[in-house]
Formats: sequence, C-alpha cells, structure tokens
Amino acid sequence: MKLPIRAIAVPLSVAAALVPAVANAENLDEVDSQVYTTTGTHQEIMARAATCVAQLMKPGRPGMPLILSHDDAAGVMVIDNYTSFSARMITWALHTKMTFEAKDGRFRIIHTGIEQTADVMGQMSPHPNWVPVNKGFPNPWKHAQKAVEDTSTRLATCVTSPAKSDNW
Repeated sequence: MKLPIRAIAVPLSVAAALVPAVANAENLDEVDSQVYTTTGTHQEIMARAATCVAQLMKPGRPGMPLILSHDDAAGVMVIDNYTSFSARMITWALHTKMTFEAKDGRFRIIHTGIEQTADVMGQMSPHPNWVPVNKGFPNPWKHAQKAVEDTSTRLATCVTSPAKSDNW
C-alpha cells in the first residue's frame, strides 16, 4: 500500500513546528502558596510545621534527610520533598525543595528546584533521571503544578488545624 506524500508530510510538518515550541518553553521553576494566617508566634508555628512535615512528607532523594535546614529564630525550614501525580496514563514523581517561612500569625510555602521523572509502577530506580518540569507541550506541567500546590495545601491544613485533645 502506497501512502500519498501529503499523508506523511502533514504530520511531519506539525511535529517539526512543535519542536521549537518545546525547546523554547520555560520551566516550572517556583510555586508559591498564599500567605496563611494562624495563631501563635513564629516559633510555635515552626514547631507545628516540623511535626506536620514529619507526619505528611517523605524525602525527595534516598539517603537524604527530610528536613534539610531548620532555623527557629529566623522562622525558616527547608524540606527535601517528594510527591507524585498521574497524567496521560503515567505516574510521575516530583522532587522539590520546599521552604516553609513563618512570621508571627502567618506563614507561606515556596517550592523551588522542581524536577520530575517517570515513576514506573511505583518502583523508582535508585538513580532516577530527574529533569526540570518543562512548560511546553506535551509535558503535563499543569498536573505537576497542581500536585505541588496540593502538597502545600496539605501541609498548611495541618499547621492551621487546632491541636488534638489530650483526652484519649
């Protein structure tokens, strides 16, 4: 069966037109949360945040500590974060450096160094090929951004929730 030249040329020209768009697309470099309000001094907020991080997060790289830096006086904690999301029938792993910043009565969460890799059947290789999250087509960067935002929301919900009762 002989295909007409047009049947091959049109898909190739569309693909060729998309390649420069992907190559020139920017990366998802930073995702900032809103500024959340809560009760307490920045030291109290940092203590709640450290507990919530230990309960909710998992480290982004094998052998790395979960909390990379913790400065109560400055109200800053840096976390090596890992999360995942599914898009286009692929499960993606995301690694971010999450910075938790607290001041009296408020805090915010900033994700930087955002990288992704395919997480094949939940069996990440010990040396995955982490790459930046590119905003070009066909990369599912909006799904990655939502996964990062959801991580911030989970942490913020935990930090702003009232302490559980001691009556148990």
